[in-house]
Amino acid sequence: MSQPILKQVVHYFPAPSDPSLGHLEAPVIALIDHIWSDTCVNLCIDDPRLPEEAVCLRTSVLFGSTSGCNYNYCYPSPIDRSADRVLESDEAIEAEVKAKGLDVAPRITKDHIDGLMGRVHYHFEIPPGTTSTFCHAFLDGKFLLATGYSACVSAENFNAATGTKIARGKAEQAARDKLWELEGYALFRELAAATADEPKAEPVQHTEDPDHGEA
Repeated sequence: MSQPILKQVVHYFPAPSDPSLGHLEAPVIALIDHIWSDTCVNLCIDDPRLPEEAVCLRTSVLFGSTSGCNYNYCYPSPIDRSADRVLESDEAIEAEVKAKGLDVAPRITKDHIDGLMGRVHYHFEIPPGTTSTFCHAFLDGKFLLATGYSACVSAENFNAATGTKIARGKAEQAARDKLWELEGYALFRELAAATADEPKAEPVQHTEDPDHGEA
């Protein structure tokens, strides 16, 4: 049995007593949301038979082997299209990079970006008389990385708390993307400088021997 892959499509067999899924005929379509080990995963249920607004998560689900287990297990879908899925999250990208052995050379890692994101401070602004909310993301409270915003057309629909959450979410993602860009360029400059500083072999100087010139 293959190892689980983040966002992989699987067939899930819930317990008959499951309050949200027990009424569905098994298997249920799901995506691997977290990997604990080669045999234990968390799932995000993605079955078309459920309402779009329904959010179902299942934790510590047995992956692969069904020996001695009648329910709460899953295995890869025979029509799995995981390889074709867009890698949308840093976690998914990091997992694939490591799975394919693409971390043998200097690179910027998710952990590095996570550390920088912990130093980001957010400042909010709601211009008077508007339904717009702005969130400015500053690294160490000084260097502006990005601005997120939210707005609504009708003043009756405006809610400051909701606007703040939306604006901050956009600012966080934009700040994270900017940090990947800036840190990547910094690493590029560092590697380029190191290459430029490497000693280069002196070109061989050819001099004509006067005693062996052309006749």
